[in-house]
Amino acid sequence: MRDEANPRLEQELYTRLEEKYLTKKPLPHLTEAIYCLTKAWWERTDPLSPGRDELLYFVVGFGLEEVLLRDPTSPPIKSEQLDGIWYTPDYLSGRDGGVDLKTTRMWPSDGGEPKKGWPETWLEQVMGYAYAMQVQRQEGIPTEVPFSIAVMYVGKVGLSCFTFLFTWEELVANWQKMQGRARLLLTALAEGRPPTPFKHNREWECEHCCYLSRCQQTVRGGV
Repeated sequence: MRDEANPRLEQELYTRLEEKYLTKKPLPHLTEAIYCLTKAWWERTDPLSPGRDELLYFVVGFGLEEVLLRDPTSPPIKSEQLDGIWYTPDYLSGRDGGVDLKTTRMWPSDGGEPKKGWPETWLEQVMGYAYAMQVQRQEGIPTEVPFSIAVMYVGKVGLSCFTFLFTWEELVANWQKMQGRARLLLTALAEGRPPTPFKHNREWECEHCCYLSRCQQTVRGGV
């Protein structure tokens, strides 16, 4: 027996992944309002092909969603809109309501939470879901609103689930922040100019971003 590398097949599979990765969500989407607005602008106007590492990290999360959250008995998941912002929860549990699945290389603590604490972006996302879904239910203003999260660790393999209980004031403040960021993105798209680089993001987002050189050039006045 002998083996030969097959770059043609490898490229074919990467191309399939890229097509799934670059599928556009309705505009503006909650996830765009949470993360770097400049990157969201580039992805809407002149997207770059993602790196292979980014594609592989994406497929891990995408594949786990299909295995853990989708089956013939699952209620259909579709994007909904509130106040002009689209949102797409990962899963609806019959007993626990909305659920978001996160796949991470972070390390879990003994209790199952991420060892370095809950990422701010995760909390903003589930708070956005919790607010929008509560408003859509038209059941009035509750004291607390639950939303659950399932965390799949892929370093030290494990699955942990938690339910957050948010105050209504927390949810309103977060939603107002998302509305403001969504408006910034829409304005930038209408004007044909990216949001000011390095202003509407978290520092860690730049580290492996394929648009970093574009942002640096923009700051230098190159575009």
